[in-house]
Amino acid sequence: MTKDGVEDIVKRYSYIGQAMKDGKEPAVFYIGRRKQVVDITEETIAVCKIIEEIYSHANEWVRNMIDGLKKGKSDMTLICMLPWERNAYYARKRKFIEKIYNCCIFQDMVDYDDILNEEI
Repeated sequence: MTKDGVEDIVKRYSYIGQAMKDGKEPAVFYIGRRKQVVDITEETIAVCKIIEEIYSHANEWVRNMIDGLKKGKSDMTLICMLPWERNAYYARKRKFIEKIYNCCIFQDMVDYDDILNEEI
């Protein structure tokens, strides 16, 4: 699992979560007339569980942000909906994704080489 993989799961969580509820193995959906296929692997399921755990430990506004991301709302919609400015929203979203990634590291889902290859 890479940080880009975590970002992709967060970005497409609404489709992945629905496919997991429906019991579909690959999540198949269309974004702008382009077919997207996301394999639901053990890592994908683990990242979704991590998102739920972070959600249960977050404050009210961060929960609202996570709810919006889970529903597939755009960043601009969330910025208008939440009481944060644009920079504050993106800082919190970045921290959220980093927290998911750190939990993936803790659960040994990230290779040592991937950690070393991360840009500084």
